[in-house]
Amino acid sequence: MKKLYILLAFFLIVPGLNTTSLFAQQTDSTDTSAEDEIESAVEVIDPESGESVEELAEFLQYLAQNPVNINRADVEELLSIPAMNLRTANAILAYRKEKPFEEISELTDVRGIGAKTYERIAPFVTVGSGAELAGDLFLSRAYWMQNQKVEFISRYQQVIETQEGFRDGGTYLGNPIKLYQRLNYSSRHLSANLTQDHDPGEPFEGTLGYDFNSFHVAVQDVGPVGQLIVGDFAVNVGQGLVLWNGGSFGKGRNVIDGVDKNERGIRPYRSAVEARFQRGVALQVGDDFETSVFYSSRAVSASQLDSLSIRFPTQSGLYRTETERERRYNVDQMFTGGRFRYRFYQWMDRSHSILH
Repeated sequence: MKKLYILLAFFLIVPGLNTTSLFAQQTDSTDTSAEDEIESAVEVIDPESGESVEELAEFLQYLAQNPVNINRADVEELLSIPAMNLRTANAILAYRKEKPFEEISELTDVRGIGAKTYERIAPFVTVGSGAELAGDLFLSRAYWMQNQKVEFISRYQQVIETQEGFRDGGTYLGNPIKLYQRLNYSSRHLSANLTQDHDPGEPFEGTLGYDFNSFHVAVQDVGPVGQLIVGDFAVNVGQGLVLWNGGSFGKGRNVIDGVDKNERGIRPYRSAVEARFQRGVALQVGDDFETSVFYSSRAVSASQLDSLSIRFPTQSGLYRTETERERRYNVDQMFTGGRFRYRFYQWMDRSHSILH
């Protein structure tokens, strides 16, 4: 069935997250599959082994009710599972050295475990309770470094011809050099970024001479947490005029279905554009029932019209002359906001964002 998004409510306080519910116990087994496996095991019992049918059935029943944690079990514990042999047990241990199991279904990625073997193993294993799995994942270096990538970009630009503002008697206070650099680390669950930019005509000052510095550290796709961002972030939600007006009609070939018309929610900010970003903390949790909240406080540049009103903050990010530098970061801007969204069908999205 397709799903429909419906906005339910808005509030700024997120209920405390319980670590025991951070990760639900992952299992593909059912009582029926466990019973079927117990019956099969009893049917093939070796009469000469000395094992009684009743004793074996009791043990397997206990194992189904208390499954083996494949993230913590040793070889002996793994060998107690039906259809498990020494080679398969060692393969499981080797796999989890690279990263803990997040779901039982990952057993099919282990060498030697096919669909049939998985069906027999699944009723008797677990990846751990919420708190256990959270601990196994959070303490695993491999978990945080999955698909990691490090990027460093450094760029120098300068117009050879002397421009008007740089000539004798010109109004630009700095030199004609443009500098840009970005250091970015990303993995499946982590993101960290530092972007620095210096525009032509601006004097060298601040951090290493860069007039704009953007940074963030973010955790993503960890249990129910879709995004947790500290630092700079962008918000594209709803159809408001303050944060985003993706529903507006504009010029261009794709008037209503361009990529800029698609909502992107809350995401880390990496650009050198000195506007349209927030600085603070943002959190997005949940899937079908999604909660997004954020707080931002930063200085922006604006022209003051009178004691009670200002012109919309400057978007260019250029502060080359005395006049431009007088209004540089002269207004403190604070945003708080969020939304609740519940998804029923995919073909419709009704959402609304509230700001303060």
